[in-house]
Amino acid sequence: MRKGKDKNCEMCGKEYYEWPYQNRRYCSPACSNKGNARQNSQSKLGKKNPMYGKPAWNRGLVGVIKHPSNRGKNNFNWKGGVSSINYSIRRTNKFKEWREKIFKRDNWTCQECGVRGGRLDPHHLKALAEIIKEHNIKNLDDAYKCKDIWDINNGVTLCHGCHLNTDNYGKHKGKKCHGIQAQNSGA
Repeated sequence: MRKGKDKNCEMCGKEYYEWPYQNRRYCSPACSNKGNARQNSQSKLGKKNPMYGKPAWNRGLVGVIKHPSNRGKNNFNWKGGVSSINYSIRRTNKFKEWREKIFKRDNWTCQECGVRGGRLDPHHLKALAEIIKEHNIKNLDDAYKCKDIWDINNGVTLCHGCHLNTDNYGKHKGKKCHGIQAQNSGA
C-alpha cells in the first residue's frame, strides 16, 4: 500500500507521486528550475528591492587604480618605464589591425596544419625582435614609422600548437622546429 499522494505540478500541471517525506511543488527538476526562476526574478523587482531609489555605493567615485594621482610615475608599481618595446608594439591598435589583415588574408586557417579557427596566432616570419634590433627602434613612434613591422608579407596565420614549434617563437628561438622556418634568421 502506498503511503504518499498524487499531486499536480504547479508548472506544467502533470500528475506526479509524492512520498510522505517529500515536500515538492514540481514534477521534475526542469519544472522546478522554471518555477523558481520566475519566482526569483519577480521577488525583488521595483519597490520590493532594498536598493530601490538609492544610489549605487560607487556612483561618482573614481577608482583607486584609475585615479590620475596613481598613474604612470605616481603609481606604487612604477619601475621607470621598463616595458619592452616588443611588448608595447604588440598592444597597439596598429598591431591588432596587422593581425586581423593576416587572419583575413589566410581565411582564419593555420597555414601549417590547415585547421580553421580556434586559437590562432599571427607569426612573424622574420622575428619582431630582429626587426626592432635591425632598425634600432627605441619607442612607439619609431615603430609606427618602420614599414617592416607592419608588412603583412612578413606574417602568417598559425594555430597555437604550430606556432609553438616555429624556430623563432619566444624562448624556443634558434632550436630545431617542425614548422615554418624563419626567413633571414640566424638559426
